[in-house]
Amino acid sequence: LSSVKGKLTARLFDEKLDLITVMEIKDLINSLKDVQPYCVVFDGIITQRLIDATGESKVHCVVGVNKSAISNTRGIRIVTERV
Repeated sequence: LSSVKGKLTARLFDEKLDLITVMEIKDLINSLKDVQPYCVVFDGIITQRLIDATGESKVHCVVGVNKSAISNTRGIRIVTERV
């Protein structure tokens, strides 16, 4: 999380946690279907919209600063900086 904090970027990783790509947060949701990462780490709030998009892209883990109310995690592990 420290590698993206304050940069408004997202880092996408494969199953071995090797970096696939870095992108601006504004492009994250639209790019998930093309990249299909294993894990997404970004400087932002995890929302239901993001979880829905990552679920469709077979993402297993999303790491963010905080999260909003999530009603369906779609089996995705959510990790936040704040408890």
